[in-house]
Amino acid sequence: MGLVQIGLSLMLLQLLLVWHLGPVFHSSELPWQTLAVGALLGQALGYWLGALKWSRALVPVASLAPLLAVALRGLSSLGPLQHNLVLRLLSGMSVAVVCSAGLAQLTVAYWNHRPARMRLSRFYALEMLGAIGALALALALGPDGSTLVYPWCVLLAAQGWVGLPTCLSLLLVAVLESLTFSQARWLAGQRAYSPALLKAQAVSPYQYVEIVEQHGQSYLFLNGLCHYGPQSVNQLNRYLAQWPAQRLPSGVQRSGCLILGAGSFVAPAYTLQAGLPTTVIELDARVVELGRANFADQWRPIHPLDGLKVVVGDARQELERQGPTGLVVINLPTPYSLNVASLFTREFFERIRGQLVPGGQLSLFLGGPLQETGLDGFEGPVVQALLQVFPHLLAISSVSCENTVILASDSPLGTPTEWRRHLRSQGQSRFRLLTEEDLKVLAAPYQPASFNNFQFCAALNRSLWVTP
Repeated sequence: MGLVQIGLSLMLLQLLLVWHLGPVFHSSELPWQTLAVGALLGQALGYWLGALKWSRALVPVASLAPLLAVALRGLSSLGPLQHNLVLRLLSGMSVAVVCSAGLAQLTVAYWNHRPARMRLSRFYALEMLGAIGALALALALGPDGSTLVYPWCVLLAAQGWVGLPTCLSLLLVAVLESLTFSQARWLAGQRAYSPALLKAQAVSPYQYVEIVEQHGQSYLFLNGLCHYGPQSVNQLNRYLAQWPAQRLPSGVQRSGCLILGAGSFVAPAYTLQAGLPTTVIELDARVVELGRANFADQWRPIHPLDGLKVVVGDARQELERQGPTGLVVINLPTPYSLNVASLFTREFFERIRGQLVPGGQLSLFLGGPLQETGLDGFEGPVVQALLQVFPHLLAISSVSCENTVILASDSPLGTPTEWRRHLRSQGQSRFRLLTEEDLKVLAAPYQPASFNNFQFCAALNRSLWVTP
């Protein structure tokens, strides 16, 4: 039974560190990669120290894992870790190594006191059984509940093998964490965004979702990165959703609109206002919950969202369950995770093309205004992928909303002259229009973004880690 408890503790530890280190690294993937290396190193260190009988003192530290992760987030807000990749990697690795080493000592203790003739295969099988149980428990309890259970799992696993003084210290740590953890996480978030005000905070299986208020206006932060703010988001969504929806032929409009990514819900407000039946597909239920509650002042004056359908799920799967569509809007900023990056690839654009009715369009949020010097390492592969899938493209690079929207279709999108006249009639003046021929020249040095192209994903994440 002790081996099951060890597996339970090890799996919970990894899940908790992934959840709570996300904001420190501004990524959902980097904690997994850090833990993969850290757990192996920690396990090896634990067995080595265990043979020397030195690592028993590390067991109490293991139960501090959630508070250590929260403390690291608070430290990152003070400055030294914020823009220093090496320090963040070393700090995160140290948490993983120390905690894994402590639990590795428990494994050594159980192995040294195993029943006679127990096979190694059975030893590992029981440990894995505990890991599977921890995964089920974590999914049932959620991040916060699992965090509170974790130190008690360490105490249970250590009982009878590490001595009374260590067990008493583990008991004290478990009680303190149960009493203080929720406040510690909230206080770390407040410090991270000071002098702005942290209004809401939720942990999902994918990321931290937070609402931060500054100068009386709300911002949506995912894993510590701002993705939706009030200054230009309504302006951006006019380019992204309102004007493409208005310019669609009436027959295409009746086929409706799919919006990938909920955010502030301004984009669906515009498409509903234009008369398109609209469905939002959002991976994270917490984004839906906090987005609708905190950005109502932005979308309600446009449209009350009556009749909006919201589907919580992965866009790659949910897209297949939707019928033929007139307009698909990728309402996501520069991808902040590998899961989101997959929506900006040639393969996914091919699926969208197959989803569109004749005359339908894809509207894509590419990022900041395009520079005359050319595309960067993220923009180039995405634009090249679009060029290989769609025969007609039009990029609107706006300085007024500090973003670029690309329209793509099997049918002509209208001439730059028509779009220039339309945008100016809407009060827009600071923008550039680029046709597919212009984009071909800019994207020529790049290969298309692909599911199978790990270089694109690596470049994406490297840019996030170095310049959050």
